[in-house]
Amino acid sequence: MSAKLGYTGRRVLLKGEDFSRLEVLADGRPLNLRLDIWAHSPDGFEAGYLGSGPAQLALAILADHLDGDDGKAFRLHQFFLERVIRHLPQFEDWSLPRKAVAEIIEEILREPRGEWTSPRASRPCLACGRLMNPEPFQDYDARGGLCYPCHEANKDAR
Repeated sequence: MSAKLGYTGRRVLLKGEDFSRLEVLADGRPLNLRLDIWAHSPDGFEAGYLGSGPAQLALAILADHLDGDDGKAFRLHQFFLERVIRHLPQFEDWSLPRKAVAEIIEEILREPRGEWTSPRASRPCLACGRLMNPEPFQDYDARGGLCYPCHEANKDAR
């Protein structure tokens, strides 16, 4: 693949609305949200900060780039979010060459294995998908993988 190919993002104004959304292309075609892997942000992509929209973008770029290795994309996307997506301009056009994505993936994978598979990494709530603070996790398993608000809301349903 040519080094010129890659990912581009630009803001587009929605018809009849006062706000814009981030449109992302992969090699000139719309990038799939990949909500089938994890639904951080069903409303779409964002960039330039840490949040659900940027996490969805990180996951979608990695899933596209890794071409079918969705498990690897999921395992690495929070690290890609931290290193790349949070630093992209939020309100300006940006581009990310495939070569740069490949290099960042290799950097992440070169880290000691325990660093990117650590149980201290943020964990998603199994009900709402919200990433939970890694400190402390002792209650995570006792709550069945749910964040505190979801656990409390489900008490009545049990």
